[in-house]
Amino acid sequence: MDRDSDFVNDVQIRPMETDADVDALVGLAHRIWREVFPPIIGPEQTEIMLEFYHSRENILEEIAGGARYFFVCRSRDTTAATPVGYLAYEIQEPYLFLSKIYLLASERGKGLSSALFDWTYAEARAAGKDRVHLHVNKGNAQAIEVYLHKGFTVVDERLSPIGNGVVMDDYFMEKAL
Repeated sequence: MDRDSDFVNDVQIRPMETDADVDALVGLAHRIWREVFPPIIGPEQTEIMLEFYHSRENILEEIAGGARYFFVCRSRDTTAATPVGYLAYEIQEPYLFLSKIYLLASERGKGLSSALFDWTYAEARAAGKDRVHLHVNKGNAQAIEVYLHKGFTVVDERLSPIGNGVVMDDYFMEKAL
């Protein structure tokens, strides 16, 4: 079976392919980010980050640059499957960079992240990569806990200004496969 339509624990991971998919992703990203990030980075920075990283224009630019975006759905019926999350990655040297992995609050704690990581590891191996790399806000304790549990380690930390006085304060984490 093609990895783009693999089912893991009744989870479908399907690639974004149409303009309508991009529009749906923008709406889903805004919903998830507004659930998760205001307590971590505040509502103002959440909105700035949404505009900076999850605008239609930015997503299309990332795709044009080689990023691959996927919906995470709970149903095997692709015509009825409603996305409950999304992920994106880029193949970089020397690793697969997992740039986005987000789930609706209602879907967290149900084993979905394990399925998503297993799928991502398979994608990395298929691309000839032996590491997965990601960035996480230092204040996102829940995500950091998940990443550490999955075997990621902190390899660096950075303050990165993105404009409008907003600075990302992130850990860079990696997992060897």
